[in-house]
Amino acid sequence: MIFGYLAIRITILLYGIYAGSLLSVVFLAQSYNDFYLQTNGIFIFTICLAVILGILYGITLLTVPKIGYINIGIIVAIVFSLLLQNSLLYLTGSLLAFYITFGVTGLIMIIVSLLELKNFIVICTSFTGAFFFIRPLGFFLPGYPN
Repeated sequence: MIFGYLAIRITILLYGIYAGSLLSVVFLAQSYNDFYLQTNGIFIFTICLAVILGILYGITLLTVPKIGYINIGIIVAIVFSLLLQNSLLYLTGSLLAFYITFGVTGLIMIIVSLLELKNFIVICTSFTGAFFFIRPLGFFLPGYPN
C-alpha cells in the first residue's frame, strides 16, 4: 500500500488526463451533426484536441491536489454506480435509480476523498484500474458476462 501512495502525483495526472479527455470528446462531439458519419479528419481532430485538453486538465489537477483527489473519488463513484446499474438497478427499468445512486456515491466519495486517506486512494485506484482492465473483456470474449 505504501508503494501505491508514492505514485499519487502520477495517479492524479493519469486520472486527470482520462477525465479531461473523456469530457472533451463528449463536448466536442456534440458540436457536429452526425459526428460519426462525417469525414475522418473531424474525428481525428476531435480526438487530438481532446487528448491535449486532457493533458492540460491533468496538469491543472497536479497544481491543486485536493481537486485531484475529488476527481479520483468521482471516477470511483461512476464505476461503482455502473457496476450497480449492470448488476441490480437495471431491474427498475428506469435510469432514475442510477442517477440517485451516482449522486449519493459521488457525495460520499467527495467527502471521503477530501479526508485524503492514504488507504482510500490506493484502494480506489486499484478498484478503477481493475474495472477498466476487466470490463473490455466482456465486449471481445464470446460468452464472457457483460
